Amino acid sequence: MVILTERERSVVLSTMIVEQKEIFFYYKKKDIQSMFLNEIFTKDDCWEFYDYKESDCYQAEKVPVENHLFCACGREVKYQYLLRAKTKNEIIGLSLKHFSDHTNIPEKIARNVREGIQKINRHLDDILIRVSRGEGFQSFIANAVGFYNGQVAFPDMLKERMNAFYKVDLPMSTKDTNKVNQIIADFKHIQREKECEEERQRHEEWLKSRKRPKSIGDDEFLGDIIKLIDQYYVEKDVIIDINQITILLKKKSGYVHERLIGYVGPAMKLISNEVCPGHLIQESHFTYRKLKSEPMA
Repeated sequence: MVILTERERSVVLSTMIVEQKEIFFYYKKKDIQSMFLNEIFTKDDCWEFYDYKESDCYQAEKVPVENHLFCACGREVKYQYLLRAKTKNEIIGLSLKHFSDHTNIPEKIARNVREGIQKINRHLDDILIRVSRGEGFQSFIANAVGFYNGQVAFPDMLKERMNAFYKVDLPMSTKDTNKVNQIIADFKHIQREKECEEERQRHEEWLKSRKRPKSIGDDEFLGDIIKLIDQYYVEKDVIIDINQITILLKKKSGYVHERLIGYVGPAMKLISNEVCPGHLIQESHFTYRKLKSEPMA
């Protein structure tokens, strides 16, 4: 990841509008505060984070001294971290290098803080690099949020940041865009699983609703065949193909069976010889001819 110098950061910041800089520094301060709370407030009994300041007149000779920022040692600093002593209510301003020098904060915690600040700077440099390339708020995020219209549950902090960056057309960092992508991908995955489950349930319901012949001589099965013949084979001498009857039983009467045609052949013979004698005559193994035009039922 590219790390910007102080001068490069200043150059990019100078190209940003006031509202963009306000949002940028607001969330920088918020990230620093969050990191301090994790590293100090929960691990040290004496100090807590109070404030963070950046000097816009660092080492400027003609600016009154009261406008500059200083470490507790008296050295001027660009970045000042203010801590408050929990017992004395004392506030002390520190540079990042002198964290443990002027407090009783263990060096291990101070080192974690320095690493945390560097991590935040890399995160923010990523945003500034995008700004330097002329990028604004990522359109795919805006489109995704608009498309899903509140269906995706973004964490409150990320949602707040997205809204703020969108309003001032500031690009999100790679870290945050990756979070957004992952949340959307997880949502899509859950939706696909939900849709598959719904489809499976619909298919199960459909299968339950389908008929199966209980036997070749089943009255309902025979009656359904006769109804189809009366509806689709009206004229005298029309040829009835048992393959077509099988198809009609599936499409029109709701039957399902892998070997349905094995029931239809014997059932047609039963109808022709016993159930409706005189109405049908078998022409071949698969076909029958209708002898009368009047209904069989």
